[in-house]
Amino acid sequence: MKGIFPPSHCSPPFGKCSSGNSDTEPLLIIHNSILAHAKAVKLYRHHFQVGQGGMIGMVASAYMYKPITDDEADIKAAARALTFHVAWLLDPLVYGDYPTEMREYHGKKLPKFSPEESKLIKNSIDFIGLNHYSTLLVKDCLLSNCTCNMNDNNNPTCSHGENRAILGFLLTAGQNEDGAFVGDPMGMPGLYVVPQGIEEIVDYIKKRYNNMPIFVTENGYASIDKQEEGYELVKDIKRIKYHKAYLASLARSISSLSNVVSHTTSDTALAILLYSASAELLDTVFCFFDFHEIKELPYFTKKPDTDFLILGHEAQSASQYTLNMLLLLLLSRIPIPGTLLMYLSLLHPMRLLRTL
Repeated sequence: MKGIFPPSHCSPPFGKCSSGNSDTEPLLIIHNSILAHAKAVKLYRHHFQVGQGGMIGMVASAYMYKPITDDEADIKAAARALTFHVAWLLDPLVYGDYPTEMREYHGKKLPKFSPEESKLIKNSIDFIGLNHYSTLLVKDCLLSNCTCNMNDNNNPTCSHGENRAILGFLLTAGQNEDGAFVGDPMGMPGLYVVPQGIEEIVDYIKKRYNNMPIFVTENGYASIDKQEEGYELVKDIKRIKYHKAYLASLARSISSLSNVVSHTTSDTALAILLYSASAELLDTVFCFFDFHEIKELPYFTKKPDTDFLILGHEAQSASQYTLNMLLLLLLSRIPIPGTLLMYLSLLHPMRLLRTL
């Protein structure tokens, strides 16, 4: 959409790239990804699933969206945000086609599935994966005037007066109209601590997809590294509070019979940022390295708690951490054959393949 990652395709006002169309290419990418997924699932189910007993799912990376006001237009906009963010990917894999709202909005721009393709993709997942960190507020931009600053991190998607499904038909923000944050800001722009959001997004998926098994594949806290220096990083109290609150919210959803199978803390944001913002942004590296004294200290998160225990990844030695970081930086800048990548992942199974 913005051309940040390969193949660096985008178009104004999203970004300045040499080629690409930010309005239509995302629709084609998801469409082709769904078809490729379904063909792989058919192959696996036919040849391997009975003997192996494995499951195949699809992961939706999703905020929870809440209306910025009680106005009916904003309430509908929040529902629309969930449809265009979550149901866009999952509806075809469960029901065989895109949501009706997307068909109505995009018209001919949204690719169509043939009857054979619809049959192929329908029920092509055994579970739903959920990546969830935060909640955003939503303002309607179809029936309302929307203005905002594109450089404002609290309003990452804003309207330019054009009714676009990605930029313009709604506005997402971390603050309401009175300037109050939806939750305590984290260390990455657009992330806020809103524990009830995970319960609400799980409930949305439960109701829309007949309570399919849900694996929470990513959930984590981003430290505010500018305010936490040196050994203060070790005292990751905010992360502990985050996980206690979010898992308590998830437990409420489970008590309401949501079919949640597992919960996993995340490090994907680290791969995206390549360790650039902090030594430990999102729960991956559970130790702080003091290279002056050449020793490592466990974060508070690693210590057993009689009331609550977070099971994280094993702490790495300073040398292993440094090597893995250098490998990540190297691999992010050069094309690598899949066989070599698999070999490297075997050498460093703790980090490499999972992060890339």
